[in-house]
Amino acid sequence: MTSRYALLPDLTNDNYFTNLNDQFQDLGNLLWPIESL
Repeated sequence: MTSRYALLPDLTNDNYFTNLNDQFQDLGNLLWPIESL
């Protein structure tokens, strides 16, 4: 099972992560059922 975090280019960049917050939450909601299979 691949971690959803691997889909983000740079988790070490706090600003990048913060800017992606909304999109990240949507992405997590999309991947959750996939990871639960």
